[in-house]
Amino acid sequence: MLLSLLLAMASASTIAVAPFQVASRDDALSPLGVGLADMVLTDLCVGASITCVERHRVSELLAEIELGTKGYLDPRTAAQMGKGLGAEQVVFGTLSSAGDDLRLDARLVDVSSGKVLVTAKARGPKADVFDLEVQLVESLAAPLTAEPPPREPVSTEAVEVYGKALQAEDKGNAELARALLDAAVLADPKMVWAAERLRALDAKLTTATAARVETLGTSLVATVERIADGDTAACRQLQADLWSLSQPLTMGGRFMSLDPAFALESWRQAGLTAQPADLQELADGVGRQLYEVYAITRVVLDHGFADDLCPGANPNEVVLGNAIIVLGFVREGAGKPVEIRMIDGQGAVVREPEELDDLLLSLVDSYVMRFPAGPQMSMIPTWVDPAAARVAAREPTDPAQ
Repeated sequence: MLLSLLLAMASASTIAVAPFQVASRDDALSPLGVGLADMVLTDLCVGASITCVERHRVSELLAEIELGTKGYLDPRTAAQMGKGLGAEQVVFGTLSSAGDDLRLDARLVDVSSGKVLVTAKARGPKADVFDLEVQLVESLAAPLTAEPPPREPVSTEAVEVYGKALQAEDKGNAELARALLDAAVLADPKMVWAAERLRALDAKLTTATAARVETLGTSLVATVERIADGDTAACRQLQADLWSLSQPLTMGGRFMSLDPAFALESWRQAGLTAQPADLQELADGVGRQLYEVYAITRVVLDHGFADDLCPGANPNEVVLGNAIIVLGFVREGAGKPVEIRMIDGQGAVVREPEELDDLLLSLVDSYVMRFPAGPQMSMIPTWVDPAAARVAAREPTDPAQ
């Protein structure tokens, strides 16, 4: 039976690789497990006879499986995952540490039968993680008749940073993912996995930028393009334009956290142009402006400006800091009968109120990493702590812990 399965695999295979799960309670190993799994996936997907399931599809399905299995895969659940992905084989494994040594255990499972076809193990110093990955790939590739591509050794630090980039991308934080991919390549120029993913992400961001530009006024877009053309004076102009765009949002967000009747009266007395008929209209008006702020934030970040451009008015710091402030004020109304949603130009709800907490935390992660001495650092805890508490409160808990 096993021989017939291996012969069938030799002709054609569709494979899914799950992130390596941390067997110990060392959460710091999690990025390394994600990075290693993607390297294994890339190295197995060679030759015309092997097709690999994209990792983002694996991550999405795993998120569903984790709700019922506490995140632990075994041959049975791995086979279930494979069926959901249309894969014929699934690779899953664990990662554990003992002092400075790592232990990697991986299994190749046949989806149709649930049988374990290959068990691969690798042990050694954490500093030699690349050699451990090569050992796993060689064992797993044997029944697939695949020839792993030649790779130059890379540092453990680069693999860890690469894993963090993949985790950021899974959470939808493209700007943080891009910064971490850059950091992985900087840590080790031989980190071809990160370089290839960086090129793919840049292409995706270019497409996204073009779509977002269509939603913005020509003035803001023109200012960003002036910066791209080398006009550093436009950095201050962008700062001023963002302040004008964002001021009503910060006021609206603050008012929404008050008594409803007082919120409407405060908004009207502020002398702003928009005069909503009721609280829902006020919330939706703020939500549409919030989308504009987020759109220009992503447009600027997608341009890939250097973080040392225009000291004191760096475009990346300005848009990230501004978006964090706006979202912080907006989410002060969390839990009120009417909450602010992000609404695009066509009137579609882009993000529900609770999703704005996730967006806020994602932007804060980017800001802290890129601008650890930035002017907004002192204010960040004011909004981050309540947002993190709300996110934690809605996440399912593990009864075993």
